[in-house]
Amino acid sequence: MQFSNLLRKKAENNRTLINEDYLEKIHNGHDIDDQFQIICKDGLYKWVNIKTKVLLCNEDKSSYYLFFFNDISKEKFLEKKLKKVKSKYKYLNEQMNIIFDNIPALIFYKDINNNIVKVNQYTATEYGLRKEELEGESCFKLYSNQIANNYWLDDLEVIKNQKAKLRYEEQWTTKMGSKWLETSKIPYIDTNGIVKGIIGFSIDISKYKKKEDQLKESKKKYRRIIETIKDGYYEINLHSRYTYVNDALCEMLGYTKLEMFKLRLSDQFDENTKNFLYNSFQKLYEQENNDMTVHYYFTKKDGTVLYLKTSAYMKYDNNKHKIGFYGLVKDITRNKILENYIEQLKKSEEKYRIFIENINEGYYEIDKEGKFLYVNDALCKILEYPISEIYLLRMGEICDEKTGLSIFHSFNECCEKEKNESNIQFEFQKKNGEKIFLEISVFLRHDIEGNKIGFYGLVRDITRNKILEHLNEEIHNSEIKYRNIVENIKEGYYEVDIKGHYTFINPAFCKIVERSAEDLIGLSYKKLMKEDVAEFVFKGFNEVFNTGVPKYDFEFAFTCKNDKKIIVESSVDIKYDNERNKIGFFGLVRDKTIRKIEETIMEEMNEYLEIIVEQRTKELNDLLKEQKNYLNEIIKASQFKSQFMAMMSHELRTPLNAIMGFTDLLLEESLGPISDLQKEYISDIKSSSKHQFNMVQNILDISRIEAGEINLVLKDFPVNNIINQVISSFKLQIDEKKLEIIKEGFNRECIIYADPVKFKQIYMNIFDNAVKYTKEGNITLSFEENVREWIFKIKDTGIGIAKKDYNLIFEDFKRCDESPYVKSIYGTGLGLPLAKRIINLHGGEITFFSNIGKGTTFTFSIPKKQIKSVV
Repeated sequence: MQFSNLLRKKAENNRTLINEDYLEKIHNGHDIDDQFQIICKDGLYKWVNIKTKVLLCNEDKSSYYLFFFNDISKEKFLEKKLKKVKSKYKYLNEQMNIIFDNIPALIFYKDINNNIVKVNQYTATEYGLRKEELEGESCFKLYSNQIANNYWLDDLEVIKNQKAKLRYEEQWTTKMGSKWLETSKIPYIDTNGIVKGIIGFSIDISKYKKKEDQLKESKKKYRRIIETIKDGYYEINLHSRYTYVNDALCEMLGYTKLEMFKLRLSDQFDENTKNFLYNSFQKLYEQENNDMTVHYYFTKKDGTVLYLKTSAYMKYDNNKHKIGFYGLVKDITRNKILENYIEQLKKSEEKYRIFIENINEGYYEIDKEGKFLYVNDALCKILEYPISEIYLLRMGEICDEKTGLSIFHSFNECCEKEKNESNIQFEFQKKNGEKIFLEISVFLRHDIEGNKIGFYGLVRDITRNKILEHLNEEIHNSEIKYRNIVENIKEGYYEVDIKGHYTFINPAFCKIVERSAEDLIGLSYKKLMKEDVAEFVFKGFNEVFNTGVPKYDFEFAFTCKNDKKIIVESSVDIKYDNERNKIGFFGLVRDKTIRKIEETIMEEMNEYLEIIVEQRTKELNDLLKEQKNYLNEIIKASQFKSQFMAMMSHELRTPLNAIMGFTDLLLEESLGPISDLQKEYISDIKSSSKHQFNMVQNILDISRIEAGEINLVLKDFPVNNIINQVISSFKLQIDEKKLEIIKEGFNRECIIYADPVKFKQIYMNIFDNAVKYTKEGNITLSFEENVREWIFKIKDTGIGIAKKDYNLIFEDFKRCDESPYVKSIYGTGLGLPLAKRIINLHGGEITFFSNIGKGTTFTFSIPKKQIKSVV
């Protein structure tokens, strides 16, 4: 058979091996060098490169053909796969550019010649330029030579050392103004190991620097005030040595500052006073009282005896450790003399004065000129004036001019009309700047002959009443605002008492159940549903009441007024009164009737699609004779699933970031003050968003691992630092449960070779489980190593794992033990599966053993010999 006829031979699917047009060219003496897709005898397609050469024989003038066949199917497959990878890389690059442009920080890439190669949109905006104008520009054109050269030298230090320079502060000046930045720079190294420049990341910390300067100024102001006050001020350490005194104290005690610093506090007193002061300071230190006030006699250098009043307070360092005491010293010798005089005066009118001195309200007596003749201690405390100063003042001199004039007119009217005025209210400012509200009652004083000689009365501090009035007004306004919001939301809102009777509903709720507010208020929710549904709802309410945990996605059926049935989704939470007593429930209701119908249609459609898929699978099984082809299809489907999950998880994180950001703004009251109840609700939103964000992040990590798109950045690092960081992250939960953390094998600096970020993620996920499921006892963290690997153990004394649940531990979204305690703890079932995948990426293994009620031990290893490349 001639070769051309062989090429024309029909294959099993009735197709020729090579197209007739090419055969015609061969017969006409043309050489062929081309690529073809041919079908083989077994029915499979292959790509081949065919070359032909026509040879002529001069003797018989015959033609001969040389054919060269080369199978290029593998090259074609790799070429196709490369196109897909390039397309995917282009998409990821576009997404990363969008993320970088929206990060509120300066991100820039500069080459080794101080030229800007690439920036994000935030950086361009801060320069007042477009990205296209800024990229490619030299720093020597953007700044003065000196500033640009300083930046360049800083970049060259990073490039030369090939080591990151992290979190240092620098001042940045552009056309838009001057700012303080916290900057980090890392060397940019290409795939050949050559340093091409630096990548930088800067955060604007101008407002923090401003606050720092304000704090320094505040400290200076504090010292200036102390140096100008008339009272003595002191600071001593725990060894009773002076560390600071003001001039007033030195003048009062008759010592210079140098002499004071050489003395102990006890060196200035006799034995009795020394013991008295030592016991007083010791009591303040041990009992941690807020303050201490003592009185004692003191003899100056010149022999003068003073009667002093000393206040003392504990002094702490930045870590809340006790480091000493501080306080004021007042010379109350004159007060003591006056007290003796007053004591003699009291003897003549003892019964009257005992009553006056023991009332909580201030009492005063003044003459017709407004000069104080007598005041009780309560008034001195209210006004914060020593009694010696009050006797030197007039009534109008204890307040500002406007208030003093108002008080004068009131007293004058009382004198002229001979009537009592008991409702004089005014604002008073204490010496320390604190403002309070006072109410004064006024009565005329007469002598024995009935002549008007002055006034007397009571002074009350009504600041608390004023504050309560203001708070009540704010609460009232807040309730009106809250009601307006609830009245206008699209979701139904309800409140019921403990017995299930509606106490409040919004218009949206009435619309959902097709009943009026008049019909619903006071009605039991059981009247709106069938008996079995009411029993189901009652159990849900009862569960929330007993556990205190809100219930979401609570689904049941309502019966409308015309017997129409609707499906609703409700949330349930406990309602408390001001004393935190449980008084009922509240929640939101959504109509899911249409969604339920859609779900039913989808279920039917899924059943139909399952039948179609089943038929299609049967057809594929008939066509695919080898098991390997079938497995390839499954692998492709799994990769598609992982890529899809990774993309969806990425898209979900963007709105969650926005939710958490705005809730932080609301909690910080950046947009205005909010009530405690609103803070509670917003905190719940933030907590739920954070939990959702963590779950999405875990899904994204798992999907990236399954898709083979995750990189391990392997390096040497100390383990102790990361272990301490993990423990610090859970300090609040550890302290709350009073757990003891025991570390074994970490008594030396342990250096391992792995990805530090991924290692921290492994350890945090396992340690998180240990803290969550350990009610009391301890958690032991162990470290060992041998020739081949590093071994880590995390042992707890928690609730343990049942043997029937062993196979669920490393499965995605699976949680063991459906006990109330486990249900009360938030979890997605992704932490341990993710940890196992990352450990496997390092080439390690993870195992565990557990006893119910006694605890669980997780053990994982990291091999010492790993492939130092991208995984």
